[in-house]
Amino acid sequence: MILRRGDFCRLGLMLFALLACAMPARAEMIQAYDVDLTATADGRLSVVETIAYDFGDLQRHGIFRDIPVMVPAPWGGTKKLNIHDVQITQDAHSAQWQESSVSGDAGPMLRFRIGDADSTVTGRHLYVIRYQVDDAVLAAGERDAFRWNAIGSGWNIPIGRTSVRLHLPKALQGHADLQQQFFTGGWGSTASRGKGDWNAAAGIYTVSISHLNAHEGVTVEVSFPAGAIEATAHPSEDALLGSVVLRLWAWPLLLLGLALAWRHWWRVGRDPNAGSVAVCYKPPKNLDAAEAGLLLDQSLDAVDLGSAVIELARDGFLKIGHPVNDGIVHKIFGKDVPVLESLRAEEEWQTLAPYKQHLLHALFCYGKRFTPGVTETEARVQIRKAWLDKAKSRIHERVVEHGLFSSNPEKVRNHYLLWAVGITLPLLLLAFWNSLLPHIVKLGLFLIIGTVCFFGVSFVWGNRLRKIVLLTAGLIGMGYFLPPLISVDAFEFPGWLPILMDPILPALLLMVGLLFFAWQMPQRTLAGARVLRELLGFREFMQRAELPRLRLFLREDPNYFEQTLPFAVLFGLVDEWSKRFEDLTPMPQWYSGNHFSHLGHDMRVLGSSGITSSPPASQSGGSSGGGGFSGGGGGGGGGGSW
Repeated sequence: MILRRGDFCRLGLMLFALLACAMPARAEMIQAYDVDLTATADGRLSVVETIAYDFGDLQRHGIFRDIPVMVPAPWGGTKKLNIHDVQITQDAHSAQWQESSVSGDAGPMLRFRIGDADSTVTGRHLYVIRYQVDDAVLAAGERDAFRWNAIGSGWNIPIGRTSVRLHLPKALQGHADLQQQFFTGGWGSTASRGKGDWNAAAGIYTVSISHLNAHEGVTVEVSFPAGAIEATAHPSEDALLGSVVLRLWAWPLLLLGLALAWRHWWRVGRDPNAGSVAVCYKPPKNLDAAEAGLLLDQSLDAVDLGSAVIELARDGFLKIGHPVNDGIVHKIFGKDVPVLESLRAEEEWQTLAPYKQHLLHALFCYGKRFTPGVTETEARVQIRKAWLDKAKSRIHERVVEHGLFSSNPEKVRNHYLLWAVGITLPLLLLAFWNSLLPHIVKLGLFLIIGTVCFFGVSFVWGNRLRKIVLLTAGLIGMGYFLPPLISVDAFEFPGWLPILMDPILPALLLMVGLLFFAWQMPQRTLAGARVLRELLGFREFMQRAELPRLRLFLREDPNYFEQTLPFAVLFGLVDEWSKRFEDLTPMPQWYSGNHFSHLGHDMRVLGSSGITSSPPASQSGGSSGGGGFSGGGGGGGGGGSW
């Protein structure tokens, strides 16, 4: 085949294009990085960074520079650097730039984003960044030091020739007791790869390095005796005390908040004085066990409702059966739960107090037999819960109608709980944000991954395993994030001072204190306080009752044991109380067990387990989709292109 001239031209162009594609693109790097530091006697530092940045063949808008703003403080925590008077040029002309706050591995940082979002740059460009830093003197053991991370380890590209010059103030020029050192490499490195030159007469320390790999930095330090210049990282005791006191501002607010809460409780929530407690041999008259439980601790819980069920059994409305150990409930829950059986028609329930009617509806709305804790459909569980909520609501109203509380205790407590949360939650969030800011990125990843795992496990294995996973994740999260929450540097600096100076601790204590007072705000009336005194006196008798006196009470009232049994459940004394009557009275007719030990055990289980059922576990639906090392001072950080 004969090739014409045009064919040769086309073939040459194709080969040229292939060679051009085969040539690697020129990657971005910093060709030269020069940092000039000028220190003053009052502790300020003037910084000039000259960066010869080569974008290679890439099209970028410019570069960004991140500077950490938290450094060790004299009191053992951290302090924020004041960086100001920022001036930036690009290729000897004023540059367009924006300042923002970001968070990274080095904690809170100040970011300078240099360039224009509407235009791009490529090739080599020269950036000069000037800024001032206040209070830049840091501690070096018992000495003071100008220590600056001139080039941070956050740059993810290599850096060519590097130089750092630190100019000391005149007061230190020619000083006999000066120590110079520099460190290179990744964060925490103690290597010194390069050349350090000290000009004692001029007070200039120069460090030169031929090359730095990505994520390698340079830290320079000149230390001197504390107090050699006006600024010092070792203030006098009076000055340090003043700084600490100013940073303990949250504690007076805590004390003020708790004092105001106590004063309000004293005026509005304190119970009237009903006198000292005297031993009583019988429970208060006309007082149901559920009301007594609410009066006792100002809240309704499972034991209160369980005691009400025992009253219903005593009054002939239901029967309590001793469980069989090989039942499904025993296998699932690992304990014996008594079986409840209705003995009266629903029409006969009308003679009872409304809350007891609601309890019977909760127990027997789906049949005449019910085992607490049994697994049922979600719909049945919710219906039973609705009846229980109605019963609780009526009990709260009943104690007000009987003059035991001045207002509905549930509504009063919820009102003050909302106030407590509303007051302290914003303060707590601010304190958490302040302490978590250096770790916000890690926390975000933790929450995202945790949420995915939580719902994934819930979908596949159900609610029970979901709770286990949630608890495990919570413990891991506390172990990982609690130290930063208390204080970022609480474990790097000895003593409890950093913890006390972090506002999160007083914020937490304020929330706990206000929640405690909110819980105590329901106020008993004078009549309620007197009934409570009788109730406590009866509990004292139950704890130390003697058999001769119990025989006397049984002769006076053969039903004395059954009348007092619900209160024994309330007081947590049902096992001991039942055992005392084992040889004194026959087994109650409403209980099918054969031993008083079984009776005490079953009544205790009924009180502790509550009278609710459990929803089924969800099933899977099948498959579906500080000095002494590199980075130990102020400055540092890094940057890149954008």
